[in-house]
Amino acid sequence: MELDLMNTFEAAKNSTLLAMNDDAFEYLANWGMNLSLIDPELARGIMKYHFLEGFYTSTNPLLGIETQLIHSVLRPPVLTNVSDGVVVKLTAADNENPFRVECGIQKVLPIVKADIYYDAGVLHTINENLVLPHNLSETTNLGNLEKFWSLVKKARMSELLESLRDTTILLPSNEAMEKYKFHLEFLAPEDLRTTINNHVIPNRVLYHLNFGETSEEVRTMSGLKLKLSRDSADRLFVNHARVLKQDVLIYGGVSHVLDNVILTQRGSYLNVESDGLWRYVVYLRWYEYPWKNTTEVIFGAALLFILGALVIQKVLRWKASTYQRDFGGCITKEGIVEETQFRSSVVYYYLPV
Repeated sequence: MELDLMNTFEAAKNSTLLAMNDDAFEYLANWGMNLSLIDPELARGIMKYHFLEGFYTSTNPLLGIETQLIHSVLRPPVLTNVSDGVVVKLTAADNENPFRVECGIQKVLPIVKADIYYDAGVLHTINENLVLPHNLSETTNLGNLEKFWSLVKKARMSELLESLRDTTILLPSNEAMEKYKFHLEFLAPEDLRTTINNHVIPNRVLYHLNFGETSEEVRTMSGLKLKLSRDSADRLFVNHARVLKQDVLIYGGVSHVLDNVILTQRGSYLNVESDGLWRYVVYLRWYEYPWKNTTEVIFGAALLFILGALVIQKVLRWKASTYQRDFGGCITKEGIVEETQFRSSVVYYYLPV
């Protein structure tokens, strides 16, 4: 079967080809993807993903600075929804390899033989095929991020998110989702959709290079404004949420794994009158810092107890001073003596207390 790609490859200038060797083609065939037998359009798409724009040798100084994101010549509508071309990540050399390649589902491949020059550029051989970026459901499942995707399915938004083109998805880790479990469980359907849309930046594919030392402001599908920043230790942040894993390639763009859930402003979800005390406690986000919040409650209760005791003591002293004034200090163990002046004599009456 002819794929008619030779003219495309030869016409390109200053390009990089990640050329599969015989082992790679055999590996593909063993997985049921014999390129000579499958749909030609699919086979062409797989081959185009291995053809990169730009001239990258193993000695390229940019590789030593940070991971390079290189666009392939593969364009929509086949096998990708990224208008500028689905990306391949090139990482600097280690002790055993000239450099490494990362593709879809975070698969990392070593370069077998590097820097083979030809008229249009340079090629490097690999012994397995590059894996195309998967859709969100597969990416979250393989990346242990399934709790967020379960929330997406609960909101019936999976089809919408899978269809997005040129998008950036912020994926909370399972640990972050667990921390906010009770809050998310009680959200009304509309608020649930808003929360999910807080994690979707439409019409922009924002890789780690878009996170600068000066914050860049972006707007999510919910209309929420987010700040993308990078600190002096080169850590990436979305508002105050830290990026745990950057540049996870997906079918429609890129995603980043966060250590937190992006919620709308507090108070928009729950109130004590309509939702009850338990849901109000959830709204206060007790579960975020349970030990800290419990300590604060115990301290507050103790303070109220002390204040109450002081008030009671004050009242008792006030009553005692009132008795002292009214009865002239005539207080005995038997009772209060009522003193009455009758002519020149004094008559005492004992009134039991």
